[in-house]
Parts: sequence; structure tokens; C-alpha cells
Amino acid sequence: MVKGDVEKFSRVLGKDIPVRVVYPFIDQVKFSKYRTSLKTNNIVFSGAHVLVKGIELLPEVFSYVKKEVRDVKLYILGRETRYTRMLRNFKHVDFKVIGYVENVEYFLRNATVLLHPALYDPFPVAVIEAMATGLIPVVTERTGSAEVVRKVSESLIAKVEPKDIADKVVSILTLDYKARFELSEKCREAALSPIYSREYSVESFRKNYLNLIHEIEESSHTRE
Repeated sequence: MVKGDVEKFSRVLGKDIPVRVVYPFIDQVKFSKYRTSLKTNNIVFSGAHVLVKGIELLPEVFSYVKKEVRDVKLYILGRETRYTRMLRNFKHVDFKVIGYVENVEYFLRNATVLLHPALYDPFPVAVIEAMATGLIPVVTERTGSAEVVRKVSESLIAKVEPKDIADKVVSILTLDYKARFELSEKCREAALSPIYSREYSVESFRKNYLNLIHEIEESSHTRE
């Protein structure tokens, strides 16, 4: 997503800017141990409470889901900001604004869905970390991590619209355990790919950086 946006912007500027993508890594060993039970209708949001991550959509999304899944609970984790007050103003016993926690293990183990309704988020690693535990993600099409989610199922990617996001969540929470488990295993397989390991990411960065330098040098010599 971001690569395409940068290339589009470079064309607007009339420039031919070389672009390379290096995926951020996650602690695959750590998060693969946090196996979710998939037996609850709990949802987790994990990320800073900033507008680009779509936090202002959470109350409306939750309200839609609550109409269909009566025992649903939403736990909102992450660094608090001035927008956190807006979330706390939404009063519902099952809409729980937790804030930053050192250890997210409890929440990951006791949820089924990871919700990330971003307006624009280049590549939030929280999505990949959650998938490594077996959580089933629902992300928007403006979330860079959607390219990983797409490997599991296109049905987990929503438009940036509260109703569409809620419908995707409901479609997961109304699945039986067997169907949830099959989706969960696909999520783990995608997130535990070597591409998202520290070793691969660091080496990929090194190679791409050196290649870019070489390409820029070659380009400057050509112009001379």
C-alpha cells in the first residue's frame, strides 16, 4: 500500500524515485506462545489512541456488533492520548478502555478478534503480532498489514466504514469453534513466516539499502 502511494506521489512530482519495501519484524517466538482460546466473543484493539488508527470509529463499530452478538466485549489497549477521553465518554460496560499495559498476554489469550479500523496506517505490527497468537484480524483496506491478512482471507478486510467493519467482525464471532480454529491457524501460518523474523528483516534492510545507494549512484553518473 505505502509503496504504491509513494510511487504515485513521485509521479505527481515528475520524479522517478526508487522505492524498496522492508517488512518490520515481530518477536515470533514470544507471540506464538500466546495461543488464544477462540472461545470468547472478545475483541481487542491494540495501538496508540490516535485518529489515523481509526479510534473514533470504535464506538460506532461496537454498537453495530453489540446488536448482533449480545455478549461481545471490546478491550482497547495502547498508549493514551488526548483522544482517549473521547473513548471514555462512550459509556458501556462492555466497551473497556484499558490503555497501555506492559503485558498484553492476558488480553490476547482471551480474545478471538483483533480489530484495527485504520484510516491510514502503513504497517502496524500489532496486527501481525496478534495473528501470531491465533487472533483473527479485521482490518481496513487502508491498513498496510492488510496484505498479510489477505493471505488468510479477503473477507477480513473492510472498507473504512463502521457498518462494513462491524459486519466483518460479526461474521467471525458467529462462526463455530471449528471454523474459527481453521481461520486462526491460517493467521498463525501467515504471521510466523520467515519474512517477519528479525534475521530476515535486518538482512533485507541491509541489501535494499545498499542496492538503493548503488542505483542512485548509477543514476547520477548517467545524468553526468
